[in-house]
Amino acid sequence: MAVLKQLGKYKVVEVIGKGAMGIVYKGYDPVLERHVALKTVRKELVDEKLAGQIIARFKNEALASGRLNHPAIVGIYEYGENKQLAYIAMEYVQGRGLRDFLARQERFGLQDVMTIMSRLLDALDYAHEHGVVHRDIKPQNIIMTPDGRLKLADFGIARIDRSNLTQVGSIMGTPAYMSPEQYAGQQVDRRSDIFSCGVVLYELLTGVKPFEGPTETAGYKICHEPHRNPSEVNPQGVPEVFDAILSKALAKKPEDRYASAREFAAALAKGFESRGGAPLPTEATVLPTIPGMGGGAVACARGAARALCRPDGESAGQEIGKDDHRWPYPRAPSRRVRSVRAGRKGVRCGGARESSRNRATQSGAGPVLSRSFEQAYRGRRCR
Repeated sequence: MAVLKQLGKYKVVEVIGKGAMGIVYKGYDPVLERHVALKTVRKELVDEKLAGQIIARFKNEALASGRLNHPAIVGIYEYGENKQLAYIAMEYVQGRGLRDFLARQERFGLQDVMTIMSRLLDALDYAHEHGVVHRDIKPQNIIMTPDGRLKLADFGIARIDRSNLTQVGSIMGTPAYMSPEQYAGQQVDRRSDIFSCGVVLYELLTGVKPFEGPTETAGYKICHEPHRNPSEVNPQGVPEVFDAILSKALAKKPEDRYASAREFAAALAKGFESRGGAPLPTEATVLPTIPGMGGGAVACARGAARALCRPDGESAGQEIGKDDHRWPYPRAPSRRVRSVRAGRKGVRCGGARESSRNRATQSGAGPVLSRSFEQAYRGRRCR
């Protein structure tokens, strides 16, 4: 295959990620003089039987994100096709996925967790109000940039009002973060995203997922079994007030959950402040720029490439069909999986410069994430 040098009006700069069905490039827009990420799907690599569905979902990502203009959502600039491939030009974002922090067992302070969730729920509330349900909320799709901002990415399996792309009966999502109604193949609404956000919050607070195991086991637990209270998993770091908040967010029935992301955020703010915490920020969350991070990984673009690979388990938009051996849900797994570790390992820290934090605060850049987050972002370990 010839080296791609131009895609539409965009100059191709370099490859930043590869997947089974396409490549993600760093591109340059000569008209607006800015770098972009170019996510592509090569038509020749797509199974002929699934080609129409895959291209439709790829276009759906552009359609879903393209109607959203929010500082915490990765921007989509353009969708295009030629004979060889389909592509999306999107905002070029440098940063680390939340999954990377969790995989390295880097822990956040309670203030940082609340700030992250506040920004995530604000972005989701905006999307929901504009008729878009994400349906794949998970740490891989939540990007923390070097300057401390949060970016929500990958609307590839989002449901758009009045769209018939995904019919009732098909199951889309990432197993450990899917709601019970997703597993059942039922129609989903914004409350499904509320459930997934509850899973993310639980993992941020405890370091473990509330429902773990292989797909079949996780599905049964999500549909039938209660989660363990986070204050029991992490008694030193999680106040008991969050037990009730998460019980509501992770309710099995959609009608028992928070009705909106805004309501969920308000409950978190009230719970946090009731234990003497500082009020959560209402403006954009900003962390001072960290020197030397300019060449950091382009998390959202590389995540897009992984989505094109669609590995089992932690995939972006894994579909479980009715002909799959795991159907129907829910049913009892043949083997129970014991609860994973509850212990904690050392957190990461490192010599972040206090002066940079002071400069950011004095410049009016907005509230900053705590120093512990800045230290975690730098990724140095201490004892």
